[in-house]
Amino acid sequence: MSQSPNSEDANTQSSSIIRQLQENKPGVEKSREVVIDQNGQKVIRVTKKRRVAMTAEEQQHKKRRNLKKFSILSVLSFIILLAACFLFFMVRASSMSSPSYATAKQTELSQAWGADVKIEGLSIENFQLRITSLTATFPENSNIEKVELRGIRGGIGLRSYINGVLAGDILTVDYAKITLRDNAATIRIPRFSGERMWEFNRVSCKEFIVGFSGNNAPFTIKTSAYMYETASGNHTLYIGQNSELPSELLLRGWKTPITALKGSVQVSQTGLSHISISGDIGLNATIDLSGNAMEGTSPQGDLNIESSGIALSLLTNKNISGFLDAQTRKDPVSANKNNVKAQFKLPYGSLQQPEINGELTLQNIRISKLPAFAYLINSLPKDKVDKYIAPVFSRGNITLAHQPDGGLKIDLANLNEFTVFEAKGSIVIGADNTLGGNLSLGVPTRITSQKYTDQIPDPIFDDDHRTSWLNITLKGTVDAPGDNADELEAKAVELRKMRETNEAPIAPTPVKSPVDSNGNIPVAPSTSFPSLLDPGQPGNTALDQFQNTLNSN
Repeated sequence: MSQSPNSEDANTQSSSIIRQLQENKPGVEKSREVVIDQNGQKVIRVTKKRRVAMTAEEQQHKKRRNLKKFSILSVLSFIILLAACFLFFMVRASSMSSPSYATAKQTELSQAWGADVKIEGLSIENFQLRITSLTATFPENSNIEKVELRGIRGGIGLRSYINGVLAGDILTVDYAKITLRDNAATIRIPRFSGERMWEFNRVSCKEFIVGFSGNNAPFTIKTSAYMYETASGNHTLYIGQNSELPSELLLRGWKTPITALKGSVQVSQTGLSHISISGDIGLNATIDLSGNAMEGTSPQGDLNIESSGIALSLLTNKNISGFLDAQTRKDPVSANKNNVKAQFKLPYGSLQQPEINGELTLQNIRISKLPAFAYLINSLPKDKVDKYIAPVFSRGNITLAHQPDGGLKIDLANLNEFTVFEAKGSIVIGADNTLGGNLSLGVPTRITSQKYTDQIPDPIFDDDHRTSWLNITLKGTVDAPGDNADELEAKAVELRKMRETNEAPIAPTPVKSPVDSNGNIPVAPSTSFPSLLDPGQPGNTALDQFQNTLNSN
């Protein structure tokens, strides 16, 4: 049966449509090229590749195969990268251990510090840094003369190999010494400008020394220390934190060192912004120093000082212990550092020992060898004398003021004896140890007025209706102190003749002072308090009568 022409055309059109749809079907890949057919005409040859739909199992197999290829490629890439990094680190470690690296670091540090830097024995192995020694010698315009570090070691991280900066957590230094100069009028800190030698979170030093060149060093610190870097880029140095190692501060002019040293110092580019150091000085004596030492200020410093149990003579530039002796006492109020009123100067430059100026609280205060105390004790009634033999002032405040000419002024205030005596005034000690100044020695009026029927104290005193004051002027020297009590007694003799007494007063002999040839006043020793008056050879004086009265009781 033959088909009609119209039917053939319809079939041809359908086939053409289907073919076009298949050509444009997603998943068909096409490639086209221009060729010449048999008739010599240019035509476009189309190459088609039709994708065949895969089953689910075939798709999973293909994914596993691709994943395996990717894993193999990843492992090979990682191995190649690891080998490259290892090779890089080996080359980097070798170069950082080479003399050229140490030389480059020397040059960088020398330029950064403006100093002559030498590095010896630098090596890096298995992420461990080791340096035999590092020394830096600074120019004359710096307070620092030399810095020496020995036995440097610490673990470093990957960052050190990448950027060449030695960095890690803890750096240990066996020995560190900072040598200072003793010839600068002001503090001058060397400036650092450039890359740092290392970047460690903590630097620990087993033996840390700060001193001076020469034999007559102003001070020397020997301790252990470690340093942290603060968030602001400054550093905080902690000293004496290892109780197993000795820690002490030796000061020129003080024979006794400050031991068990502890404290912290904040270090910045402009100086020591905060200093807080404490320690022991002798038996049951402590000292606390605080303040700062900034660039441009005096190297002697003006540190606040608190202390307890330290002999007064140690805090002065005079040997006054034979005349005035006491121990410092820490005032509970001064626990607030703002209340500290005494300043401490280091023995720097021409100063041959530490100098303390300002107000101190004292205890166990003794003033010895003054003839005035004999008159003071003799003014007491006989039945009261045995209770008030030796005036030891339990506590009081003094103000020290060292003079430019080498002298010393001591202002006394609120000195109180355990039971009855008081003292106030000023003691002036010249550069040649001569004595001057004025003291007021007080006894309650109720005691001194009992000798007379009119209940008025002895005329040798100035009375304010509460306390009878013996106002004396000091003279002599620190080794042989004197006063004008004899002159006051001579004026009071005539006034006593006009007074009626309840008992015969024991008046000192006006011809001879109750001080023996050694400058001592003989008194009976106290069973409760140490005597202020050194015992001497008894003589035919009023004090001997006073002694005999005590013995008979």
